[in-house]
Amino acid sequence: MLALDFGGVLYWTQLVAALAVFLAFLLAIPSLFGRDNSRGLRQHLFLLPLAIWIGYTFFQSVPLPSSVVGLISPGSQTAYTQWIEPFVAADDMPSLFPITVDQYRTRHGLAMLCMLATVLWTATVVFNTRMRLTVLLSVLAASAATVAAIGIGRRLIPGFEMWSFAGDINAGFGTFINRNNAALFLNLGIGCGFGLLAWRIAALTGQDLDDPEFDFSDAFALIGDRTSLIGILAVVFCGTGLMIGGSRGGVVAAIIGLILAFGWVRQRRGFSTIFVVGLTAVLGVAVLTVPTDLSLESIERMDFQTQSNQSTILRNGRLDHWPDGWRTAMAHFPGGSGLGSYGHAYLPHQETTKGGWFKHADNLWLEWFTEQGVMSILLLIAGYAIAIYGLNLLTDSPDAIDHGIRIAGWYCLGAILISQCFDFGLIIPSCSVFVCILFAAILNRGVQQDLATPDEEKRFADQPRDKKPVNLFEKKHVMVASWVVPGLLVIPTLWSATVLRSLATDQRIARASEAEFEAVKYDVDQLDQLSKRIDERLGPVTSTDLLQVGALYRVQLARFREVEAAGPVNREQQASFYSLTDPTTRSPADYDDNSKPLWLRNRSSADLYRPVLQDAQSQLLANPFSRTARWQFARLDFAHSDEEQAAVAVEQLILFNQADPVRLVTLGREAINQGQHDLAKQSFHKAIEERWQYARTLFPDIVDTPQLTIAEVLPDDPLAFRTIADLAAREALKSDSLIRDGSVQTIRDSVDCDSCEMVKDQVRCLLNRLELDYVMGDHDQVYKTYDQIINLVPGNASVRYQYAQRLLEQGETAKARNVCRIARDRFGETDPRFDRLITEIAALELSAE
Repeated sequence: MLALDFGGVLYWTQLVAALAVFLAFLLAIPSLFGRDNSRGLRQHLFLLPLAIWIGYTFFQSVPLPSSVVGLISPGSQTAYTQWIEPFVAADDMPSLFPITVDQYRTRHGLAMLCMLATVLWTATVVFNTRMRLTVLLSVLAASAATVAAIGIGRRLIPGFEMWSFAGDINAGFGTFINRNNAALFLNLGIGCGFGLLAWRIAALTGQDLDDPEFDFSDAFALIGDRTSLIGILAVVFCGTGLMIGGSRGGVVAAIIGLILAFGWVRQRRGFSTIFVVGLTAVLGVAVLTVPTDLSLESIERMDFQTQSNQSTILRNGRLDHWPDGWRTAMAHFPGGSGLGSYGHAYLPHQETTKGGWFKHADNLWLEWFTEQGVMSILLLIAGYAIAIYGLNLLTDSPDAIDHGIRIAGWYCLGAILISQCFDFGLIIPSCSVFVCILFAAILNRGVQQDLATPDEEKRFADQPRDKKPVNLFEKKHVMVASWVVPGLLVIPTLWSATVLRSLATDQRIARASEAEFEAVKYDVDQLDQLSKRIDERLGPVTSTDLLQVGALYRVQLARFREVEAAGPVNREQQASFYSLTDPTTRSPADYDDNSKPLWLRNRSSADLYRPVLQDAQSQLLANPFSRTARWQFARLDFAHSDEEQAAVAVEQLILFNQADPVRLVTLGREAINQGQHDLAKQSFHKAIEERWQYARTLFPDIVDTPQLTIAEVLPDDPLAFRTIADLAAREALKSDSLIRDGSVQTIRDSVDCDSCEMVKDQVRCLLNRLELDYVMGDHDQVYKTYDQIINLVPGNASVRYQYAQRLLEQGETAKARNVCRIARDRFGETDPRFDRLITEIAALELSAE
């Protein structure tokens, strides 16, 4: 279910999953009376690091003195003091605050960890027999094959409407929004598929699939075995999905998984192991970087240079972002920034990030190190050590099903280790639940096989009679301890369901309110009703999405209240008054501007907007790097009338959004509205630096603001100057301001037409550059440029005609006649314009005589 609903990323899906897990947990408790579950606590060993993880995450969310937070996570101390100080009154500054810098998401992460603890215990208790293990492998493999089949179907059928995603359809695969997340799920499915096949081969032939003496011709025994069909389909469908899904990391992870699954490293084959590992590493690097002409998307995207809508491992932004992630980790070292907080924690440490907001680091190990600090390393090592321990316990098992789950485990272990260096799929609920169930079953089976040795009865028989009561006592002691674990899980499981229910409600209200806003934005009663519904959900620790939607409704209501107080006499005046209340055009200076209407200069109207600012302040106390909260202080500067506070909000937002050109454009315009022209220069400069096409978009803003100049705003990028050359020339013809401030000269000197790759682009560039020469009066350079263009495109009659006209304008009749005659000889009767121009030139010469 989790996998089919966008991988389980929606809170309501997680809530349903948590309730289902709790039900399975309750149904599994009676099985504790069975013989197979009275063997001790070793099969629950995974719960130990998970319990530590839960405890540490809870510790990160507990308010602590500033000095303690500073020792554990200096970056968090700075966040709750220096970063929020401009927006929070001195009396409201917190004396105690947690380590996490995103309390809402840490709360969610803690709830998910509690749910996974229940999953681990339940899976360990339930999947303890051969039959149940075969069912488990079959269900897990079939679920991954279903996702792969849906993904393949969506690629083959363009009109496939189910599981539609906003934005680029190629960004996801199957039912997953992110193709890399889907690739991990498919790899897990391939592992289970191989496990099924290994089990059937071992059962039918008596040989292990990873045995060095295995005869692959024995694999044909699977043809007549109907129970092998699921494994075959899973491997085929998931493998196909990997190849066409577009995930390079998923392909490399599959290679590593295969190496481990077939035992090269596990069987310790001497120096050949080093060779195989080295060869695998080289192959992985080649797969990620070497150009290829194959048509499969996952392979095509491994090229160094691809189409503009694609990316490679060297160009997709990860490598640019990871240094910022490392700086964030060091800022919060050794305690981390809080589970789930990465998307906000890295914002003030941006230096190299490009390509928008990174909610995740696209490297799970870096993300966890940033969020959990040193503890993440210890927990990761512990988790892998326990998994390998469980797999090693199955190494010498004669049971065919043990061989199958061992193959599945080794494959998945290798795939996870490699794929999460380029992804974060393991934190997607469908993948994390998949992994917990599989490895809980593997550990449980390994412990069972370790205890059920051939000499077990002999050990008990050889013991003296007086030792048996001790053994009975120990057994009862272990049984009591086995009951303690589920008893301890009840409370966190119920708390997890309660938290997920609250989060799901927040998400549902935020999404519904956002969707309804356009339909009700002019209906005061509906706005008021929906706004109250949102207000009921707002609290000290609030969803950023809910806060943003709530501010949208409250500001709209406040605008209507202002208009209502102004007393418009008709609809036209009402519409006019409404447009004057636009927050993006208002500033504190309006209250002293006599040209503004009296009702707009009424300072009491600012009280209508104060609840939005109060909610924003509360948000900063729970998420000190919140961009949404800062935006309220920036755009509602007329409500709080603190120009310095508004300027700081814009300045911090420019830093937080420096990889998002769309937001930077908005911030630059807001800075102009506030009169903060230095911030506007900085914001526009970063926006154009991130995406040079915005130079054309922002050209009117720069020209209309005397405090800004082209030379100051535009970065040193020939493409940016090239794209505005024609606009600058036309503007210079209307006004000489661009010539006087040196902008035209700067643009002309920065336009590099020789770097154009295509002739048509070079011709367009030269035409724009000669227009700049023309407005500056450098006619000799204009003529040279025309000659250069004619040499590039001798068949372009329009360029020659324009050249002749320019010569004629400057009184160069002889040169103009020569250009026209050459053009007439070339184009003949197909273009009569040159004959007419020659006649016009002759008439001018006669009149001059």
